Amino acid sequence: MAVISFSEKPIDVKLKFDSGKKVEGNYGDQFMWGCNDDDVFYATPTLNALIMMSSVKAGDTLSVNKQFKETDDGKKIPYFLVNGKSMDDIKQGQQDKEQDQNHQEAVDMVKSVFGDASEKPKASDVYTRLGDLETRVSKLENNNNPSNDEVPF
Repeated sequence: MAVISFSEKPIDVKLKFDSGKKVEGNYGDQFMWGCNDDDVFYATPTLNALIMMSSVKAGDTLSVNKQFKETDDGKKIPYFLVNGKSMDDIKQGQQDKEQDQNHQEAVDMVKSVFGDASEKPKASDVYTRLGDLETRVSKLENNNNPSNDEVPF
């Protein structure tokens, strides 16, 4: 059994399990992953989260390497890449997916109000529907904000 250590050169590992086993290390919690034939590697909580967010499972091969960022005061801060992606890359991908989903929900809402865009609506229809929406919004606002002389029950 070999213990794999990651460096700046990517190392491919084939996972034996869907998740790592939490163990106590010299610097706090870490995660032991079984890989390849009979090897293991130890992952920091950040590397473990990156692996889990990569949606990998037992039997998948992934490429892991350690990189360094230099701070303004010259210190080198390590970070990991899994399949060429950092934690920031994965988070950005999730944000992009959420934005796409929100955009699609907005498009669907507009279509439900104005119909399919394949048929261009007449301006008069748009103004009529817009007026209807403004009336409905106004009624909702008035119901949620009764005047001071109204009894709320």
